[in-house]
Amino acid sequence: MPHPYEEFKERNDARVLAAELAGSGTVDGWPMHAVFEFTGACNLHCFMCGFEMLRDEMRAKGRTKFTMPVDMFRLVAKAAFPHVRTVNPTLGGEPFLLPYFDEFLAEVERYGCKVEMYTNGMLMRGERLRRLMPHLASLTVSFDGATKATFEHIRGGADFEQILANVAEFARLRRELGLRRAVRFGFNVVIMRENLDELAQIIELAAANDADLVTGCLMIVTDPSIRASSPELYPARTNAALARARATAARLGMRVELPAPLPLPDGDEEAVAAEPAIAASDGAPAREVAEPEVPVSGSGPPPGYRGAYYCDMAWRKVFVALHGEVMPCCSPTRPILGNAFTQPFEAIWNGDEYRRLREGLFTGNLTDYCRACPYLQQAGALDYASPR
Repeated sequence: MPHPYEEFKERNDARVLAAELAGSGTVDGWPMHAVFEFTGACNLHCFMCGFEMLRDEMRAKGRTKFTMPVDMFRLVAKAAFPHVRTVNPTLGGEPFLLPYFDEFLAEVERYGCKVEMYTNGMLMRGERLRRLMPHLASLTVSFDGATKATFEHIRGGADFEQILANVAEFARLRRELGLRRAVRFGFNVVIMRENLDELAQIIELAAANDADLVTGCLMIVTDPSIRASSPELYPARTNAALARARATAARLGMRVELPAPLPLPDGDEEAVAAEPAIAASDGAPAREVAEPEVPVSGSGPPPGYRGAYYCDMAWRKVFVALHGEVMPCCSPTRPILGNAFTQPFEAIWNGDEYRRLREGLFTGNLTDYCRACPYLQQAGALDYASPR
């Protein structure tokens, strides 16, 4: 029997996708997917994480709590959950730390939503994981090394063996509960100098643990202290690592979404010869990829989209930070477009700046922050900026 809110969500989806297809600056509907920073707390200390740097700054000023008050969470859920398809409970924190985790799942069920989750994997076990499973559309584990030494160096406080055990348990539960085709399971890698040579091995670990895909992004330099780890400083080595990773994925039939090759400095074409990528048809048969019953975000432009650039955040998704700040994406270049706790959300969602952003993507007249977007660069839509 369809959920009472299903027809309502279907009508909302249709309006959003129609606006996207037309390149409309305004959207006659709510976002289909929402990231709410219900908690910014995390149990790890990853040296390259801009969110951890912000937490350190706040700790130095005496602030120790990074969770949205439960009363505000309830107001957000009542206002937004009837409209959205999927909810991500945090981007900068660890979702399994959310103190009102069970109430969050109850509200998701009440309003017919599904959960998209990014986790560091340390707490992904036990009863809390079991309670989560029926509500999932997708789960992605941040996985930044294929060896204990590399993984634990990058992800401070992590236990490599524990995370591998938790990943195996999740894969087992997904099969046992009959959710293998309904819940998408992925690894995400922040690609940096420290793990470049392990990227292909990470794909092998993902395949061994029945993951559906591996996504990777080049580390973004959010502070001068981490600049030496930027893969953009080592373009030939990075390109060779990406080529090896694609070849490994093809051999295993694993789906990957990896950055476009970096430009090489003049005269450096032969510094490291990149291995040719192998088409999936030349290797093993493609692995079966889960197709969630509720569409997950990040699925690409609709058929017939004729815009100059595409970003699934602009029409389909929204990011709302801990104190209500509404942002169009998670790029470091993003602006704050309003505050959902003090303004009507619809006024922000269809405000002047949101319209300019959407129309710019469609026409090619990008805003300054979109033109500097590292994700459009890594997707190959824009040229890479000079290494920072």
